[in-house]
Amino acid sequence: MAYNNVQFIGFSINTLPAPDADPNNPFHSKYLGNVNSKIDLSKRCQVMMDAVRTAAKSASIAGGNTLKIFVAPEFFFRGEQGAYPLEEVSAILPRLRQWTHSAAYKDWLFVFGTALGYLTDGPTKEIFNIALIQRGGTQSDDKDNARLVMKEYISRVDFIRPNVRTGAPCPSCGTFVHTSDFTNWDVNRADHRLALADKPNQRMTILRPTRGSRDHLAKGTNAPGRGREGSASGLGGGGHFTMAGIRFGLEVCLDHFKARLRDSPPARGEDYPQIHLIPSAGIQIAQASVACGSQGIIFNVDGGGHVHLAQNAGTYDAPHVNNWAWYFPPNTVGWADVGLVKARKDGAEYFVGGGGLVFISHGVAIPAAVPAPP
Repeated sequence: MAYNNVQFIGFSINTLPAPDADPNNPFHSKYLGNVNSKIDLSKRCQVMMDAVRTAAKSASIAGGNTLKIFVAPEFFFRGEQGAYPLEEVSAILPRLRQWTHSAAYKDWLFVFGTALGYLTDGPTKEIFNIALIQRGGTQSDDKDNARLVMKEYISRVDFIRPNVRTGAPCPSCGTFVHTSDFTNWDVNRADHRLALADKPNQRMTILRPTRGSRDHLAKGTNAPGRGREGSASGLGGGGHFTMAGIRFGLEVCLDHFKARLRDSPPARGEDYPQIHLIPSAGIQIAQASVACGSQGIIFNVDGGGHVHLAQNAGTYDAPHVNNWAWYFPPNTVGWADVGLVKARKDGAEYFVGGGGLVFISHGVAIPAAVPAPP
């Protein structure tokens, strides 16, 4: 059906590693979860659906002419090792569809945060940080109902890494690496890409970005350019897609900071995104990186604690962020409803702080589509 309005639902839950006071842990932090990745994935799916159900029960949820857009943060699915063997990531969307295919969610679109997987490539690991997108009310996994968007850049904070403040060297490389700012992190140096993506043996591994990424050390780098963010199958990882009759742009965390979508605008005659989605864990909306048309809506849900809804009051070429609703404790002004996700005994312990909150916006008119000039 054609929708007149959208309503944004942000699942605010801390997806960052937890501090660890164990004197035998030189990193002073640890990933939470279950060492059995299949159990870990199952429990995280249950926590995700707890948040969805919390939102759906709210009296603030709009009616059928409004598309409900539910967004969870980056790193929601990562497990006790920091990343899953890649083949296990494919089980997440089918598991969630067992619940979201219900007719009760036919007017919903879900961004289930991101899932991290890895492929072992000799002495390195290729990292896949994948945003999981699914229409509600269907079992279909075709490009009109399901999408995967790959994050291109690996951030200095994406994984547990050596930290100069720990007072202990990395057990594999014997060196310190500053993590307090970008200037002390050289993405061109392989030894600065050492991180824990396979925790049980406490060995650091050189992490490579997904093949085709623009990040350093990636194999087969793809150049940016007009029309480069489309995906005919929905599995190609591009950040531009149409779903529920709305044109979206989606980029994950550091990709937004690096202006990934800005560097690859739509092809001539294609519509600019009407809605720009940013699941993240450490990034806020950056005005210079906004990549939607005039009056387009930007929605950022961050695993570090904030939810941010804004509008592009400028144009695609000269964006201007007009803040509608911020959440950064304790400011909740601008949200129609805030709901506490009840912490469960068998899953919420995978997240620092427990079950999290859901923030529900007022209904917002869908902005008109604006085509890129010929």
